[in-house]
Amino acid sequence: MKQYVPNKPDPIGLKNFVAARPDGLVVDFVVYQGVNSFRPVPLEPKLGVSGTVVAHLSESFASGTRIYCDRYFTSVPLTDYMLKKSMYVTGTMIKITATKAGVQHV
Repeated sequence: MKQYVPNKPDPIGLKNFVAARPDGLVVDFVVYQGVNSFRPVPLEPKLGVSGTVVAHLSESFASGTRIYCDRYFTSVPLTDYMLKKSMYVTGTMIKITATKAGVQHV
C-alpha cells in the first residue's frame, strides 16, 4: 500500500518502520499497511500510532534495553509505558508536545 507523506523529496511510496542496533543491523521492521499494521497495545490507548510503532517493534527486546528515537516517536505516555516494561526511551521532543504532557522547564 503506497502512502503519501508530504514534505518528503519523494512523497509517494512505501512507509516502513525499522528497529536497528547501534551498529546498523536491522532487528525488526514493519511495512505500514494502514491501521491494522500493528497489534493493539493492551491498556495503553494513549500511545497513538507513533508510540504503538515503538511498542510493537520492541516486543522482542530484553528488559533493560535502551531505545533511542526522534521527535516523531517520543512522548511522555510512551516513556511511561516502556518504563513499566523496564525499557528506557531517550529522544527529542517538540516543546508543544512536552507542555501538553505537563513537562515543565522545557
